[in-house]
Amino acid sequence: YLMDRRLGVVKVSFEDIVLRRSGHKFQDLYYQQYVELGFYAEQVGRYLKLFGKDNVHIILFEDFKNDPLRCFKGVCSFLGISVEYEPKLVRYNTFALPGNKLFGWVYHLNWLRRTLITVFPDKEKRFLEDFVLSDKQKPPISMELTNLLWNIYESDTKQLNNLLGRNLHDYWRTHDQSGNC
Repeated sequence: YLMDRRLGVVKVSFEDIVLRRSGHKFQDLYYQQYVELGFYAEQVGRYLKLFGKDNVHIILFEDFKNDPLRCFKGVCSFLGISVEYEPKLVRYNTFALPGNKLFGWVYHLNWLRRTLITVFPDKEKRFLEDFVLSDKQKPPISMELTNLLWNIYESDTKQLNNLLGRNLHDYWRTHDQSGNC
């Protein structure tokens, strides 16, 4: 959602999407994209059934975010390759928004953004993005909306707990102290 918001793909608030009160012509699509795709149990279940538990390696985003090197080594181990290599870990695509309305308007022009991406080398692209985008705090999600999302995902999380043999409810609760998504 935040990436699409930054790119100007969606202008409706996340809260209005979740509460289904936007009235936007793409409301159902937004709800599917930003809420329903978060139902992981069925998706994970299909992978496990098709490939078998021993052939699927699942990494939780929070684990990857907190310790990417450990996750990388876990993937290497899962694949049966050397864990000796330590990659240079650089964060890309971190949260940022246009620094002001003019930059936001220009950045939302998809054709212009795509043209600039094609024309400029990587170094200059990063400079332009750093100039246009500013690192900000992610917009907070109200406690009311957070609780609603917990209720929406409760049954799915229980199913996922069973599939993965983990208590994801408690795990995610401890990683949700900020109220940010």
